[in-house]
Amino acid sequence: TVAILLSGVFGIPIWATILITGLISLVYSYQGGMKAVVWVDAIQMVIIFLGIIICLAYGLSYIGGWQNFMDQLDTDRLQAVDFSDFGVGQGSGFGFWPMLIGGLFLYASYYGCDQSQAQRALSAKNYNQVKKMLLFNGLMRFPVTLCYCFMGLVVGVFAFSNPEFLSTIPEDRPDMLMPLFIANYLPHGILGLLIIAILSAAMSSLSSAINSLSAATVEDLMQVEETKKLQYSRYVSLVWGTICILLAFVAGDIAPTVIEAINKVGSLFFGPILSTFILALWVRSANAKGANAGLIAGVALNLYLWLGVGDDLFWFWWNAIGGFTTLAVGYVTSRLTGAERYEVEASSEGKNQAFTIEGYILIAYFLAIVVFSISIASWLS
Repeated sequence: TVAILLSGVFGIPIWATILITGLISLVYSYQGGMKAVVWVDAIQMVIIFLGIIICLAYGLSYIGGWQNFMDQLDTDRLQAVDFSDFGVGQGSGFGFWPMLIGGLFLYASYYGCDQSQAQRALSAKNYNQVKKMLLFNGLMRFPVTLCYCFMGLVVGVFAFSNPEFLSTIPEDRPDMLMPLFIANYLPHGILGLLIIAILSAAMSSLSSAINSLSAATVEDLMQVEETKKLQYSRYVSLVWGTICILLAFVAGDIAPTVIEAINKVGSLFFGPILSTFILALWVRSANAKGANAGLIAGVALNLYLWLGVGDDLFWFWWNAIGGFTTLAVGYVTSRLTGAERYEVEASSEGKNQAFTIEGYILIAYFLAIVVFSISIASWLS
């Protein structure tokens, strides 16, 4: 992601930006561990949000203000919720139902089971702090997303009203819209700030990945003495960091845009991962053979849907399909093998609190978001 952005801003080769960003992230992940990742993430988030606001403000000023923006905006772009698109058939898009059902599996897996997020929760002081953290994340995600969606609309309107700028954006690289706008239409001081924001976003993601891969490898796969775990985790982080950098060189052609590529890869795995945890925690007859068989079956089916079915099925459905497949195969295999299972001990904190006040707040907030998204077109027209 950062390679595309920085190559557009600076005109330097993509391979150079991959190496620079990867090596910097590798160094501070190696030195600081989880504490460095969390603190740097917090600082970076502030910078990134400021960058969004600055781009939004400058874009509106170039268009001539809010009214000119609305006069030139394609109002179809404001239709955020589509109940008629079920994500089946050629050219299907982001319909409400595949986004709701598939997204439920994706985000429950991401915030509940993904190591990069779970390790943040495990770094909290207590259970109540974890609940507050997840609540805050749930409440703040939508305003931030809304801001960068509007930023994209504003800069897009400016591009289509400015043929000279539009001609510089490659037709097969829509991701170049923002970096070219930043490079050509923002003052140099602001440009520097936003370059920091871009680098921050990339390094935040990469450092989280390196740290979580290192933690999982040392804790789950290596038999290491407690006193040597930190030392070994640093060595392992170097190995995983190198692998991440190398993979970046071959990951650019997964999808037309970066955001689609990220979610496409996630949708391949998140549903099966969530269901593997469900088998372990809630299905008493489940065992290791069943969980492994279910996980492999779920990912394999999703891979077939990607390579064999393609655009006839919207990829957000993979989360739910892979998840249900993992549950079914895992349960049946466990019953057939009858192997001894490992009991998972739940923490005493949070027991009998399967659904808390925070859960009700987030459900109400979700309904408010849906109403807002349906109404926004009529409000702005």
